[in-house]
Amino acid sequence: MKKNEGLKKWHIIITILVLILILIVNVKIRTVNIPQLKDITTGNYTLAPDLDPFLYLRLAKEIVSVGLQNPDMMRMAPLGTVNYAKGSLMPWAIIGIYRLVDFLNGSAVTSMEFAAIITPVIFSCLATIFFFLFSFKLFSLLLKNDKAALVSALIASALYIVLPPMLHRTVAGVPEIESLGMVWYWLAFFFFLNAWQQQVTRKIILNGCLAGLFTGLMVWTWGGYRYIFMTIALASLLVFLFGHEPRKNKMIFSCWAITSLFINSLKLISTEHSQKLLLLSVSDTGFTIFVSFILLMDTVLIRIKKANEINIPRELLSVIIGILIGAILGTGVFGIGFIPTTIKTVFERLAYPFGRGRLGLTVAENMQPYLNNWLSTFEPLASTKLIANAGGILKNPIAWFVLWSFIIALCIIFYEAVKHFDKIEKRSIIGLFVIFLFGFLLSRISSTSVLNGDNILSKLVYYGSLFIFVIYLAWIYIWSYNNKKETYEDFKKIKPEYVFILAFMFWMIVSMRGAIRLFFLIAPSVALMLAFLPSKLALITNKTKYKEKKIILTAVLILVSFTVVITFVQYEKSTFAQAKATVPTSYDQQWQKAMAWVRENTPEGSIFVHWWDYGYWVQTIGRRPTVTDGGHPNGFWDHTTARYLLTAQHERTALQLCKAHNVSYLLIDPTDIGKYTAFASIGSDASGKDRFSWVSTFILDEKQTYETKNETLMLYRGSTLFDEEIVLHGIIMPMRDPHAGIAGFILTIDNNSSAIKNVEAIVSYKGQQFRVPVRYVWLNGKKYDFKTKESEEMLEGMLYIIPRATDTGINPVGAAMYLSRKALATEWVRLYLLNETQNFELVHAEPHPYIEYLNKTFGFKTEFLYVNGNTLGPIKIWKVHYPDDIPYYKEYLKVGSFKWAELDYLGT
Repeated sequence: MKKNEGLKKWHIIITILVLILILIVNVKIRTVNIPQLKDITTGNYTLAPDLDPFLYLRLAKEIVSVGLQNPDMMRMAPLGTVNYAKGSLMPWAIIGIYRLVDFLNGSAVTSMEFAAIITPVIFSCLATIFFFLFSFKLFSLLLKNDKAALVSALIASALYIVLPPMLHRTVAGVPEIESLGMVWYWLAFFFFLNAWQQQVTRKIILNGCLAGLFTGLMVWTWGGYRYIFMTIALASLLVFLFGHEPRKNKMIFSCWAITSLFINSLKLISTEHSQKLLLLSVSDTGFTIFVSFILLMDTVLIRIKKANEINIPRELLSVIIGILIGAILGTGVFGIGFIPTTIKTVFERLAYPFGRGRLGLTVAENMQPYLNNWLSTFEPLASTKLIANAGGILKNPIAWFVLWSFIIALCIIFYEAVKHFDKIEKRSIIGLFVIFLFGFLLSRISSTSVLNGDNILSKLVYYGSLFIFVIYLAWIYIWSYNNKKETYEDFKKIKPEYVFILAFMFWMIVSMRGAIRLFFLIAPSVALMLAFLPSKLALITNKTKYKEKKIILTAVLILVSFTVVITFVQYEKSTFAQAKATVPTSYDQQWQKAMAWVRENTPEGSIFVHWWDYGYWVQTIGRRPTVTDGGHPNGFWDHTTARYLLTAQHERTALQLCKAHNVSYLLIDPTDIGKYTAFASIGSDASGKDRFSWVSTFILDEKQTYETKNETLMLYRGSTLFDEEIVLHGIIMPMRDPHAGIAGFILTIDNNSSAIKNVEAIVSYKGQQFRVPVRYVWLNGKKYDFKTKESEEMLEGMLYIIPRATDTGINPVGAAMYLSRKALATEWVRLYLLNETQNFELVHAEPHPYIEYLNKTFGFKTEFLYVNGNTLGPIKIWKVHYPDDIPYYKEYLKVGSFKWAELDYLGT
C-alpha cells in the first residue's frame, strides 16, 4: 500500500480540523492558570509551584543580560560549577520564546517570566503535533489501514493532552525540560519508523540521521533520551537476530547511532565530562555501543565461511562473540570486577531504574511506585455519577479500564506479530508472553501485599517471568535453526514495526514499577494502546463473517468506545481542574515574601545554606548563591549539609561547615520538619542509622480528656516506632521494630496551679502497653524538664505541643510533635524549634500567611499550627557569626566521590 493510499482530500481536511481542535483544548487547559501566576510582593508574573524551572528562568535572564557565566557562581558556592546552560537547551529555548513573543508584541515589553510561563504550552502543542504524526505512522503500519490509522492517531492525540501524568510538566508556569524533550522524543521515533518505510538508500540514510539528530537534541534537553537509546537499540538488536532485512537494519541503526552518539559526545565535552560515560552508561549509550559492536562483528563474520557452518545462527554467534570480546576488553580496562558489576547493574536497573542509594531515593519523584499508586495516578479526580457509583463497587474504575485496555491491546499486538507461527509454537510463545506481562505488572502491588516488589517472591515473579519467556524464545530460535527451518523463517517474518512497539512497550512496563516520575513517560504509551484497541476491534468486527460473533464483537466495540469517550471526558475535567489549581499557594507566597526580604536586606553575593530543595528559589527569587540545590552537582555536599549542619551534634561543627563555604545566612523551612527523615538518612554514617530519625505528630483526643479533683489528663493519639534501640522495663526495644513503639502520650495538668505535672508515653510492645515518663515538654515557647534526682527509667525525648486548627476552631494544645533523643541532639531542632543558639542570629522569620492572619485578626500568638495533616510554620533565616576560634577546613569543599561520615574527625 502506498503512503496515504485510500485517503481522500476531505479525510485530510477533517483530520487537520480535528487536530486543530485538539490543540485548542490543549491550550485552554494549560493556560487557565496564567492570570494567577503573580508574585505577591511585586505584582509581576512568576512561575508556578515547582523547583527546577526557576533555574532555567534565572539562566535565561542572565544570558540575555550579561551573557553565559561559566562557572555558575550562584550554585555550589563558593566554588561554582559548570553552567547548566552549557549542556541544556532549556534556558536557550526560553530565550527563543522570549525573542519570538517580544517580536510579535512589537513595541510592547515582554518579561522573561511571561515567556517562561508560556514556553511549556507552546512545546506541548508542538509535541502533540509530532505525537500525532508518530502515532499515524505507527498505526498505519500496525493496522494496515490508513483511515483507521488516522482515527486512532486522533484518539491517541486527544488522550495525550488530557492524561493526568502529562499535565504538570507541560502546564503554563512550569517550563520543565520534559515539555521540550517530548518534541525531540516523538520526532526521533517518527523518523526511525519512517526510515524503515523507505526503499531508496539516500532516503534511508537521511531518515536514520534525522532520528539520530533528534535523539541528540534530546540528550541536550532531558534524561528521557535514555528511552530512545534503549528502545531503538533493543528493537534493532531483535530485528538483527530475527534476520529481517539485515542490510537496511544495519544502515538505519548505524546512521542513527553515529549521529546521536556524536552529538552526545559534544555535550560531554561542553559539560567537561569524560567520554568514558558513553561506554559506562549501561542503561543507554553503553547498550547502543554494544549493539553497534555486535552488528560490526556480524559484518566480519559474514566474510568467514566457517561462521555459517556451525549449529547456531550467525547472528546469535555475533552476539556471543560480542559479549566475550566486550567482557575481555572491559575487564582489561576497568578491572576484574567489570563483569559482575555490569551484570549486577543490569538487574538492578531493571528493578530499580533510579538505584537504591540514599541520595536518589530521598527525592519523592524517584520513589518506586506500587500498582495501586499507578491506579490512583491514572484515575481522574472528578467523576460522573455513573463512574462514581462504579467506584463504590470497584475502586479506580477508569484506571482499571485503562490498565486492562493497555494489557489487551499489547497482547493483540504481540499476537499479530507472531500469528504466522505454527499453532504449537504460537500458543506457547503467546502464553509465556502473557505470563511475562502479568509477572512484570503484578510483582509490586502494594507495600502490604505478598508481592511488595522487594521480597524474594516478588523478585522471583518479576525476573522469573522474563527469564522463562526469553529462555523459551532463545530455545525455539536455536532449535528451529537446526530442526525446523519453517519456524526459523517465521522469526524473519516478524515485521520491524511490531518489534519496535514491543521494545518500546517493554521499557514502559519496566518503568511502571520504576519511579513515580516515570509516569510522565508511561502516559503516552497508555494513550497509544487506548487508541489502538477500539480501532483494531472495529477492523476485526468488519472482517468477521459469522453473525453471532459479529454481534458480540460489535457490542464489545461499542462498550470499549463509549468507555474511551467517558475516559477522555473525565480526564479533561480532571486536568482542567488541576491546571487551574497550579498557582502559587499560601506557602509559595510565604516564600515570595521571605525572598523579598532577602533581596532587600542581605548584601549581594551573600551565600545561603539550607536543605537542597530550596536552592533554585533562593538563587532565582532571592538572587543569592547557595551551597546546594536540586541539581545535586556534588552529592558530597548534600551529605555534609545534612550531617555537619542540619543534624550536627554540636553548634561548633555547624559553624565549621558554614565557614568553609563562607556562608552568611542559614535558612530553615517549615517543611523541613517532614523532610527530617530524608536529611537524617543522607546525613547518617555508612550504616545509615546513626542519625536516622523522624518527627511524628500526635493529635489530642478531646473526648478522652478528663478531669479529677486535682488533675486534668489529656490523651494525645498517634503512633511512632523507636529510632534507636531502647531498653524499657528490662525489654530491649529494637530500632524500627513494627512490634515496638509509642501509641500515644498522656499529659497531666495540675488544676490548682495550671502547671504541667508530667507527661507519659504509652509504650506498646507485642500487644502489651505500659507507661514511661518523658523528660521534656515544650509549651507556649517554654521548655519543661521533668528529670528528677532519682534514677528513673524515662524517654529522653520531648513532646512539643502546638495549636491545632479544625472546622470548629483552634485548640491551643490540640497537637504535639514527638522529638526523640536523637532529634533533640540535632542543630536544626535546636535552632528552628527550640531557639537555642549562641552564634546564629535570627534576623528574619516569615510567618505562614494563615498564621499571620490569625495573629493579626484574633491576637493569636503562635509560630506553628497543625492544619489538615500539615504543620505550618515560619521560614527562618539566621545570620552566621563566627567566633575567632572556629577553624577553616578545606575538607568540607571536597568534590567527587566520598565515604559516608568521612569528616567526623573534624567534629560531629
